[in-house]
Amino acid sequence: MNSARIALLFLAFFIACTPPVTQQQTVQLPPADKDNGGLFLPDGFGALVVVDSIGPSRHLAVRDNGDIYVKLSIVEGKEGNVALRDNDGDGKADTIQRFGDYLNDGRFATEMRIHKGYLYFSAELTVYRQKLTPGQLIPEGTPEIIMIDEFPIRWHNAKSLAFDHRGGMYVTFSAPTNACEDAQETGDDPDAIVRGEVPCSQLNILGGIWRFDENTLYQTQAEGYRYATGIRSVVGRFPAHWAPNDLLFYQGDQFPPRYKNGAFVAFHGSTNRSPYPQAGYVVAFVPFKEGKPAGPWEVFADGFIGDSPIAEMKQAQYRPMGLAEGPDGSLYISDSKQGKIWRVVYQKDPREFTTVDLKNMALRQKNQPHIKQPDPIKDRTPSAQ
Repeated sequence: MNSARIALLFLAFFIACTPPVTQQQTVQLPPADKDNGGLFLPDGFGALVVVDSIGPSRHLAVRDNGDIYVKLSIVEGKEGNVALRDNDGDGKADTIQRFGDYLNDGRFATEMRIHKGYLYFSAELTVYRQKLTPGQLIPEGTPEIIMIDEFPIRWHNAKSLAFDHRGGMYVTFSAPTNACEDAQETGDDPDAIVRGEVPCSQLNILGGIWRFDENTLYQTQAEGYRYATGIRSVVGRFPAHWAPNDLLFYQGDQFPPRYKNGAFVAFHGSTNRSPYPQAGYVVAFVPFKEGKPAGPWEVFADGFIGDSPIAEMKQAQYRPMGLAEGPDGSLYISDSKQGKIWRVVYQKDPREFTTVDLKNMALRQKNQPHIKQPDPIKDRTPSAQ
């Protein structure tokens, strides 16, 4: 037997005896913080704080090289975006740089997405994009204007974005009220009934989703196609007043297989839930199978709210806002109050995950005042009793 054949047989034997390579073995993940950045997660998961406070933030996007882009919530001025880069591989942001040569026009400036080599982001009245250069953190040049909302700024004016990978860009035009109410008719009476308008004249330009061409500049709403209507705000309400503000279908392989193609939802948290404690302030997970929900929602990440219960939103320590998936399958979560960003990683062999690892989170979901179904009498806040 010649030496070449012996070498091939040895190689085949070695491969046959080597255990399968898992995602954990092929991707070097940074270690989680000892306290998971203050978060509670299912067993096997860990979290680290990427950056502690970059200012009130909305959504975020993660580039294929790990660079992070965040949309700030600022009322006016320029440089409403933040770029973050980890230079030494420890998962923490070493370079933090603001950028954005455009005028911000309200605190509902929301979106940040990466699509076909462009960084798309939105102020309240305008959708912009900038070309990303390989290896370069900050996009060059002046942002291109893709779409302009010609109407004045109004309540719930966020411009959320989605792409269909067929050239279509979908933009939300949210309505300021639930049913065309005119609060001015009630004067200063806090107990007055705010009446709605039937038929609702706002539906021609608000309360829906319009589709635009992702490559055409300076489009107005009149040039778009009304794709959906009768939706007050896509960042709407499930459970009531929990304020889901972002949804992400997980595509990675780092997490256990049960999370693949399932939906993570960032619940920003309630603001007006009296007489009960404010609720939400968690990241939830909804399992999916064949494109449909395959089970009840469950709390995936908790701990943002701080001490619970709280009677007013301002008492919440953090409010989860945006979600993004990194190139290695990590889950990134942004906070709208201080601009804290967490990175969630799975620290064990994903094949060994079982529903037993969800036990502690299920107990939190059942017992925590900001998550559980409130008792009509026992759970009323002291100020309401």
